[in-house]
Amino acid sequence: MLQSLEQFVRTRLPARVTTRTPFHVIDPDALARAFKATGIAPASLFQTGGKLKAGRFPLPDAHAVQRLAQEAHADAVILGALDEPRKSNGHYTFDPLAGIGYDDPSVNGKAGYFVLLGDGTEVLHAYLETIQPVSRGRRSHLLADWTDVEGLIIEDFLDELTRYTPQAH
Repeated sequence: MLQSLEQFVRTRLPARVTTRTPFHVIDPDALARAFKATGIAPASLFQTGGKLKAGRFPLPDAHAVQRLAQEAHADAVILGALDEPRKSNGHYTFDPLAGIGYDDPSVNGKAGYFVLLGDGTEVLHAYLETIQPVSRGRRSHLLADWTDVEGLIIEDFLDELTRYTPQAH
């Protein structure tokens, strides 16, 4: 299921960047050739190999990003790191001031997105979290719920990105 989510984000993010911003997205085949030519793996674009450490998202490796951007002839690079979505089945809570409450079943997703210029300079980073209600029904729709959460996180990131992007004329 995690590989399916990764593939969803890998195709959804470039499509939404193309739709919502004035940026030109490099063709996936050209990007794959740039990775191969530089000998850089996607995980090595991060300082910790793309792994979360103590619940913190990995930071970009500016030197690796710069090498990839030069090979791909890119002005900027968008990097994203996803945390595994989590499902809550709902539970009762107790707040001394408000009393007893109930949190509905939900899916929680987190991501860290970074935008770096071709020289490795970071221009934007966004740590995002989205909570989505669990689909109701007799069957579990966990993958669909997780996919919805990742789609919402992408849209939240693009809201941040377009907030700071000048309008094309």
